[in-house]
Amino acid sequence: MLIYLAMLVAVISSLGAPLIPAIAEANDVSVTSAQWSLTVTLVVGAVATPVIGRLGDGRHRRAVVLVVLSIVLLGSVLAALPLGLGWLVAGRGLQGLGLGVTPLAIATARTALAGDQ
Repeated sequence: MLIYLAMLVAVISSLGAPLIPAIAEANDVSVTSAQWSLTVTLVVGAVATPVIGRLGDGRHRRAVVLVVLSIVLLGSVLAALPLGLGWLVAGRGLQGLGLGVTPLAIATARTALAGDQ
């Protein structure tokens, strides 16, 4: 599961940059407007990371990871549908919550690798 979470964060954070010209062309908007599909993901991730890390601290880690992954799935479906730039930005914003899973993955690895001390 930790490998999946790491791959998810890597794809979400790096997928937007090469696609910006194609997004601008497909939605008939300027490149500057299309860049919001990348910017919103990073801004939401920066805000969500400490919040999700705090919510997932302790015994609620599994529940928080599952809820965040469900929201990321919803954002992925929303971003994949041809609904326009606004919906794409909203979907990418929901995907940005996935960036907050990194501290939970690190904490899970630390717990699993520490064993009984």
